[in-house]
Amino acid sequence: MLTEAELTHWFQRLAIPEQGRATIHQVRSSHPARRVGGGHRNVSGRYPSRKMGMTIQFESHRVELAEIYEMEHDADVLEYYDQPPPIKLDYQAASGKRLGVVHTGDFFTIRTGGAGWVECKTNEELIQLSEKNSNRYRLEDNRWRCPTGEAYAAPLGLRYTVRSSRDINWVYQANVQFLEDYFGDAGAAPPAKAEVVRSYVAAQPGMTLEDLLATVAGCCSRDDVFRLIAQDRLFVDIRAARFAEPSRVKVFPDAITANLREGAASQRPAVDAAACIVSPGSVVAWDSKPWKILNVGQTMVSLLGEGQVVSEMPFAAFEELVKSGRILGVQANGTSAPNREALERISRASEEELRRANDRYKWVCRSL
Repeated sequence: MLTEAELTHWFQRLAIPEQGRATIHQVRSSHPARRVGGGHRNVSGRYPSRKMGMTIQFESHRVELAEIYEMEHDADVLEYYDQPPPIKLDYQAASGKRLGVVHTGDFFTIRTGGAGWVECKTNEELIQLSEKNSNRYRLEDNRWRCPTGEAYAAPLGLRYTVRSSRDINWVYQANVQFLEDYFGDAGAAPPAKAEVVRSYVAAQPGMTLEDLLATVAGCCSRDDVFRLIAQDRLFVDIRAARFAEPSRVKVFPDAITANLREGAASQRPAVDAAACIVSPGSVVAWDSKPWKILNVGQTMVSLLGEGQVVSEMPFAAFEELVKSGRILGVQANGTSAPNREALERISRASEEELRRANDRYKWVCRSL
């Protein structure tokens, strides 16, 4: 949570007006405006927030709890509160009559770039409510809005956001719930084991979780690997694939490496997925010799061969060699082939040597 000095700096940086500052102070110093209760379709409860150091209420396990998981693990969210003090929304009913409704938002969030109320509803609810009165809820540019809430928040320098069930990434939800115990695990993987795991991933960035677990099974437990992921010492895009499908989960040393490799791979699709993956780091066989793809440009492909020989050729020519079978992928599963010599050196290295190698790898990736 923010200190008073940090909050003051945040106010100044975003030029929040005095009324907006007073609103935020009120939210931060108030207890939840009401106790939530479940219904025949919803399950209510309390979530023990590590970020906030207190329990956060949710009225719906389908939408509100999902939003809590997002806020709890989103570094952009600095603070969040449930059931903030009520506000009055004024708008025109479908009949033309002016309405004044006292409303309690589901959450109030303070983010690095702004603050405001968050209302969570299922997509089905929003469709029904918008049909009754589009002045309260409406779908614009494929995004649900509450114009009257926005009108209330704007003069205060704040926001009003509607979150729909269709905004939920259920892969992320499944993965973040799987990692919950590891997030709260005060212990850490033993340093020696951590360096071994990180070294294997550095030697073969983008390897699948399934392969990683099998590779380190002799020295590290599955819990050690998941602790490293939860502690951001290994990077996995937890929105992309479920941990329950480890053959689809890619593991990288850090986010920088993941962005470099995934971004490069997306520049140009594979010529023939069954034969060869065209992305920097991939290894192919050309004239029975291994060549490593150094770069895939708009028109040229750069290859590194034995003796550090670099060869460049037009992508069209490379494509023809693949189609004719003269260039083959060393591995057909889309990941670069592991360097056996590197893996053997990792297995023999001391903890200090692995730590130093991992640090060097990190700085090389940052430089690239």
